[in-house]
Amino acid sequence: MRRSFFPASVLILLLSLNASVFAAENLVWRIGKPDHSDHEFTAWPSAESQAPVVVRIDSGKEEHSWPKFQPSSANEEMGARPYPYTLVFDLAGALRGTFYLNLDVLFRQPRIPVLRVDLNGHQGDFYFAPRVSSVVGDENDSFNPIHSEQHRVIALPGGFFKNGQNHLTLTCLDEPTTAARHTTVGGPGDSGLYYDALSLTQDPDAGYPDRLQLSLEPSVFYRTAATGLEEECWLKIEYPANWQGGKARVTIKSFSTEVAAPKKEEFGEARYRIYVPDTIAPGDAQIELSSTWARGSKGERAQPFTADFTPRKKWKIYYAPHEHLDIGFTLPS
Repeated sequence: MRRSFFPASVLILLLSLNASVFAAENLVWRIGKPDHSDHEFTAWPSAESQAPVVVRIDSGKEEHSWPKFQPSSANEEMGARPYPYTLVFDLAGALRGTFYLNLDVLFRQPRIPVLRVDLNGHQGDFYFAPRVSSVVGDENDSFNPIHSEQHRVIALPGGFFKNGQNHLTLTCLDEPTTAARHTTVGGPGDSGLYYDALSLTQDPDAGYPDRLQLSLEPSVFYRTAATGLEEECWLKIEYPANWQGGKARVTIKSFSTEVAAPKKEEFGEARYRIYVPDTIAPGDAQIELSSTWARGSKGERAQPFTADFTPRKKWKIYYAPHEHLDIGFTLPS
């Protein structure tokens, strides 16, 4: 029998390289454990109280003070108002490189909020794209067909942090701002998110991605126009602080349109709606972005981008009203 041996020196080298990769990011703080459940968090937001939620890192009470559920700004059941949650923590030493806010979040309601991040007065908006989950983290998840989750990593420039006390505020916002009142198996109202875990890490050697990134995201929604069906699509731009906005021309085969792309916050992500005729076949979308930049910046004035365009499947929904009454259960005895 032939036996093969793996040199111990090579194994040690590979293990050391692997360890160095994971050691590149230093853990600053962590709340909760990524386990598809919010059971570590025991607090719940109050619709009656306007008191701010402020949690101090290293207090020993983080998981008991940080609410497991964060309502979004148009959640009528929770008062249709923003619920800002703030983390306060201290930093010392060299604040170079890039920090990463790592979020493990659960979605149990039909509307997916936009997350506004405020770090020491620097604001940015970020979008979620959760996937349906089959993991039962809570008893009600067994009865919730839209239960979904996402691990989201948000890069934050080291220059936004400071030695001493730092404030990181997270707020869920609804787009559009239309409020709706109802309760589902996912919880009160129709929008918000549940926290599985949060952490902040730092890579002192990583440069912040100081460039534009574009994507074109078709949706499952169509509208009837004079020329036929049109699919609602979103042009998403990830931008740094020195970008000042611009306009984009999107061309897909015979279709072409132009959309204004104003800057919304200091940094982060922004989405712009466009409608594409349903006769346009899948293919590459050519995007020409004309930008303006902050004084002294060296950003390109006109940049070409290529994005994949794959129309989503059309669905026809049949709706039938139904009423269920438990005699003896819904009436007082």
